[in-house]
Amino acid sequence: MLSVGIDVGTTTTQVVVSQLSVTNQARAGLVPRLDVDQRTILYRSEAHFTPLTAPDVVDVDALVSIVRADYEKAGIKPSQVETGAVIITGETARTKNAQAIRRNISLMWWQLILVAVQQMLRYSVPVNMSLQQHLWLVVAKFS
Repeated sequence: MLSVGIDVGTTTTQVVVSQLSVTNQARAGLVPRLDVDQRTILYRSEAHFTPLTAPDVVDVDALVSIVRADYEKAGIKPSQVETGAVIITGETARTKNAQAIRRNISLMWWQLILVAVQQMLRYSVPVNMSLQQHLWLVVAKFS
């Protein structure tokens, strides 16, 4: 299972790509209990300075560019990622636009989900609204 961890810290940002070997430890018919048996790091980015436009505002576009560049260096596409996490730590978690960081980086993973939904449901969206916008509205209702 391909996993990506993105750590957005006060000073630095780093991306780690790992291959995980996961097994279900639960007996048949029970709720799955997954254990990571093995983790192999495939790519670890250099520590990038977290881009700021002000002491309490992260430059989200620049941050997303850093993450996309690291995906390219790692030789992966967002559609290949099966699991992962975006961790926003320190003062960065208290910035005015911390939610925008999570939302914009998560959009990279949403692209895979959107394609799957379109293919599975043959979903048709109103002309003035993209499927992505529609799903964000649905997700917002349940968040």
